Amino acid sequence: MAAMKMSTAVSLSLLLWLSIDLHTIPVSEAARILAVETIAGKSHWSFMSSVIRSLTDAGHNVTVFTPFPDGNRENYTEVDTSRDFPIKLNLDVMQAVQMFGEPFSLINNVGAIARFYCDAINGNRELADVLASGARDRYDLLLIEPLGVDCVSHMADALGIPMIYTIPSPMITFIERQFTGHLSNPSSVPHMFANHAVPGTFVQRFTNAAMLTHSLAKTKYDQLVMRFTDARPYDLAPTVSPSIIFQNSHYATESSRPLTPNVVYVGGIHLKPAKTIPKDILDFIEDSPHGVILFTLGSTMKVSSLPEHIEKALKEALADVPQKVLWKYEGEMKDKPKNVMTKTWFPQREILLHPKVKLFISHGGMSGVYEAVDAGVPVLGIPVFYDQPRNIEHLVLAGMAISMDLLSTSKEKLSNAISKLINDESYAKNAKIASIRFKDRPMTPQQSVVYWTEYVIRHKGAPHLKSHALNLTWYQYLLLDVMFVALTFVFLVTFLVYKVLKYIRKPYTVYCSTFGNKRKTPMAAMQMSTAVSLTFLLWLSIDLRTIPVSEAARILAIETIAGKSHWNFMSSVLRSLTDAGHTVTVFTPFPDGHRTNYTEVDMSRNFPMKLEMDAMQTIKDFGEPFALVKLLSRLSQMYCDVIHGNQKLVELLASGTRDRFDLLLVEPLCFDCVSYIADTLGLPVIYLIPSPMIFTERLFTGHLSNPSSVSNILANHAVPATFVQRFTNTALLTYSMVRIKYDELVTWFTDTKSYGLVPTVNPSIIFQNSHYVTESPRPLTPNVIYVGGIHLKPAKPIPKDILDFIEDSMHGVIFFTFGSTVKVSSLPEHIEKAFKEALADVPQRVLWKYEGEMKDKPKNVMTKKWFPQREILLHSKVKLFISHGGMSGVYEAVDAGVPVLGFPMFYDQPRNIEHLVLAGMAISMDLLSTSKEKLSNAISKLINDESYTKNAKIASIQFKDRPMTPQQSVVYWTEYVIRHKGAPHLKSHALNLTWYQYLLLDVMFVALTFVFLVTFLVYKVLKYIRKLVFKNDKAKTE
Repeated sequence: MAAMKMSTAVSLSLLLWLSIDLHTIPVSEAARILAVETIAGKSHWSFMSSVIRSLTDAGHNVTVFTPFPDGNRENYTEVDTSRDFPIKLNLDVMQAVQMFGEPFSLINNVGAIARFYCDAINGNRELADVLASGARDRYDLLLIEPLGVDCVSHMADALGIPMIYTIPSPMITFIERQFTGHLSNPSSVPHMFANHAVPGTFVQRFTNAAMLTHSLAKTKYDQLVMRFTDARPYDLAPTVSPSIIFQNSHYATESSRPLTPNVVYVGGIHLKPAKTIPKDILDFIEDSPHGVILFTLGSTMKVSSLPEHIEKALKEALADVPQKVLWKYEGEMKDKPKNVMTKTWFPQREILLHPKVKLFISHGGMSGVYEAVDAGVPVLGIPVFYDQPRNIEHLVLAGMAISMDLLSTSKEKLSNAISKLINDESYAKNAKIASIRFKDRPMTPQQSVVYWTEYVIRHKGAPHLKSHALNLTWYQYLLLDVMFVALTFVFLVTFLVYKVLKYIRKPYTVYCSTFGNKRKTPMAAMQMSTAVSLTFLLWLSIDLRTIPVSEAARILAIETIAGKSHWNFMSSVLRSLTDAGHTVTVFTPFPDGHRTNYTEVDMSRNFPMKLEMDAMQTIKDFGEPFALVKLLSRLSQMYCDVIHGNQKLVELLASGTRDRFDLLLVEPLCFDCVSYIADTLGLPVIYLIPSPMIFTERLFTGHLSNPSSVSNILANHAVPATFVQRFTNTALLTYSMVRIKYDELVTWFTDTKSYGLVPTVNPSIIFQNSHYVTESPRPLTPNVIYVGGIHLKPAKPIPKDILDFIEDSMHGVIFFTFGSTVKVSSLPEHIEKAFKEALADVPQRVLWKYEGEMKDKPKNVMTKKWFPQREILLHSKVKLFISHGGMSGVYEAVDAGVPVLGFPMFYDQPRNIEHLVLAGMAISMDLLSTSKEKLSNAISKLINDESYTKNAKIASIQFKDRPMTPQQSVVYWTEYVIRHKGAPHLKSHALNLTWYQYLLLDVMFVALTFVFLVTFLVYKVLKYIRKLVFKNDKAKTE
């Protein structure tokens, strides 16, 4: 494989764009930001102050309440809260371990600690005066660190401003549901207090699930107790969810997991350019022929408070190493080894960046972790409490650290670990790899903070980034009501079948006795078994169907579906890559000719093309979601055979050439038949998904979207807001997964193909044709990149006859098309008549994409077989777009800010239109039940009610406001995958889990078995005691 680096041109343009573009997206004037640090922890303030520094450097004004005042400066005013907080620095190590070292004990203490800080911050007189003043226009934004119980969001409500949370730890598992609406699945995402990076074993998944359950229950319990026994005013205030969450995390130090779009990773934001190391320390370092070891347990704990036997073990182990040692130590050290320098403070950042540093011995605080990763220095971790064990384990997972238990340490263990970390070159090598990954970002943490803070202010709190899951109760989110109704239905049907069989049993018994059948049949068991079997068959037959770089990268691309809109998306991605200088060879059913860096292989003869289909036949074939899942499964098998039957692709794969390409770019199908290509050629793979989502995402990302809050791709709603919608949404997801798996297994056992026998190659990146304006926020893994609207190109001139028709219209123009797949001229006569009559009555002129000659064409209508849709929608005289809801047209309407009258027919179209309805810029209508009156009313409302145009313009602004263009995203992340050899760190651990492990069914089985056994044991003991008591009573009575 050719070595891959970003081309000079792309590098310079990206750097220029990063340095200029982000700061030129206008916020009309400097924002006025109120910031509040709620915890008196030095590391917490280090994170918050770095976020604030980014904002003041960008010209924004910040007033901050802080327990660590450092003096006012330009645009920056401090309010000292140090008297309100007990600042805990240099704690006794053993006391810290005792108080915070055991995860379940720490969870139990979170409520009390949070309550203390809540009272302290809300008791500050100056802050109380600000909140009581009623001045709702004094600030534009609240920047605050949340606590274990919500006592801060009322401030945003009191001031009438949006709120951003800063979280200095990599996550806060037990309260992220309150912030984002979602829970991380404990089968694949470790708890904040876990001692593992990923829950790789059953025991880890069990304890992980137990910790999450306990922390959620304990947090809720504490909140209820506080509310009903000792309520404060802030307990009774309405909750405000954050617009954005700045989280001190990064993919190099945090396993891949799904995140909502308003969670922004800014890990390492505290890292500043290195200063000069004091001379005595620098001389000590540079005079060390074998390098230096830095040892510190941070600012929270005193190393000098370690038990004598542990300190002795450390001294003896470090005295034996050939390296010199810098040891952060409070006071004078007895029997200090000759190779050790002690100080109460060291410039940690600067020392770690020195090339002579060989090892960092640390407790695993996030600040030190990022400094070690940034410097590429191996770590010997001695974690003590909170997130430290988890942080160190992530470095162990990256192959750059060893973790040790502080209390069981010894000279021998220490010596072995130090020797291994320094002398085994793999640790230093992996540390350098982690450093490269850590620094390779599309935006710096500081730029991310500035961009997203201004984004929230520009978009008035950015409500479109908040998940619908925030509106759900806990039992709705967990689908308990849906499961209850489903199980009740199953029970009732089973019971009914049982009763019918029982009724039949009487004549059956008479028959058996009459004919002398002496065989004893366990009738009750047979009835129940038959009942269950019939119920299961009934469920399958009815429910599932009737419930509504220096050198160019060499890229191999394959379009697997002969759909014009599919190719429209892929060709736009490929254009971005060739424009950046990369070389693409593409197998496509839509050849358009070679160009520089671009070679096509024509596959049009292999594919059955479906363009301009009959409208009614299309609705019949594809309109019903459950039937469509079955059809898509069959089509996938057909397309797989077509792709792998292409002679030129077969020859390429048979050649055995594994260094001809650097990357495979392909659109996936329901069945995995592309892994074979990636595996044969030894390539990382990038998936292109032209729809906003797909129901097989578990296969691609390892995760499932929760159907309680995320609508299925085939759903007819934007968000499942009602019980019926959540029920049908769950049924759709369940059926589609079961159906695809069933068809896969049938194919496996009855018609196995060679491409189905290779191991799965999971995609490194997934480019998805989506955007937050047209897709409700949902958790996504970091390798899912939204590039919705990538097909949008600069407008070309509109043909003269069409332009004259538009510009001569006094009242504007309506544009009507159903795209390239469906012929409008094939509509039933009564529906076409309704459209003609309704459109004939409007004062606007109408551009109507129509195949052939139209009978009785209204005078205000122009028909053509093709219109330049993009250019027409951008014309200022266009008032309305009548569309079927294909993604290309949706993005063109959103980009132009034009209201939409939607007539969705199949696949993702109903969902696409409903998202525009949710944005307040569209009305959705059923094509089959349309009438002149309904059409006229909808058209009149969309054109004359100004709110639709206003909302369309707002959606357009939100759509265009991105930190990177789709083209830049495609180029950056494609090169990222090649630079990082497939970027395995972006793939979720959930991909390694079976379906029952992912759904925690094994954990629940063991937990329920334990509960059953304990209950049974208690029952037996109580029964025995009861027997003894009654026996004694009886004896006394006698």
